[in-house]
Amino acid sequence: LEELAGLQSPEIAFGTDMFAAELPLGVALGRMASANSRLRVRAVLGDFEELSRAVTAGKLEFAIADTTSAERHPTRLAIEPVAEHRVFFFARQGHPLTSGTDLSLATILVFPLVTSRVPQRIAVHFAKSMPHAKVDRDTGDLSPSLMLDSFAVAKAAVLAGDAIGLAPLNAIENELRAGKIALVPFDAPWLHLSYGLFYPRKKSLSRAAQLFVTQLRQVETALQVREQRAHPTRPAARVI
Repeated sequence: LEELAGLQSPEIAFGTDMFAAELPLGVALGRMASANSRLRVRAVLGDFEELSRAVTAGKLEFAIADTTSAERHPTRLAIEPVAEHRVFFFARQGHPLTSGTDLSLATILVFPLVTSRVPQRIAVHFAKSMPHAKVDRDTGDLSPSLMLDSFAVAKAAVLAGDAIGLAPLNAIENELRAGKIALVPFDAPWLHLSYGLFYPRKKSLSRAAQLFVTQLRQVETALQVREQRAHPTRPAARVI
């Protein structure tokens, strides 16, 4: 942060997907803005395909998102992993699924799924229990029943009906504490978010972007410690 304070006119233009936006991006940016009031940031929300096009076209310097899809472009994109977070199905309090135990994926996915575009690594499992699932032939990504890039809208849809959502634990902890939503009892080793940043392989990040990534990793480490203390038997995150 001391180095950031010395930069004359730092600017960052980046993209993020819905899940990564719910992780510590805001905290990292808030610390940086406090260190240098001249900082200018433009952040856009989108899925991987939209973000990768913007990054390769030079419209964004980098993007922070689930990097599963970025691995399909090893010659175009450089990838820097940041952390892994487990994601959980959640529903409104009183939803029929919240009173069950050891539910199967097929039982859960009878209900409408509201989330962003599901990456291939997770989609391959979902599709087995969703006979009418819409899977992209080129990427293997899955389009859920209600595909939204705004987590606030997705959460509102879950609270208003029988749809189920998908999110990292820290994105829904306030609603969990308030008793508005509940976790759906399901766990699988493949149900996690591997997020990081990606940028054009032939370009290096600006110093402001590098400092942002440093702050992001520091905040992520603190978040991991806090989640482990709150849920000692539920390792919800892992810094990479």
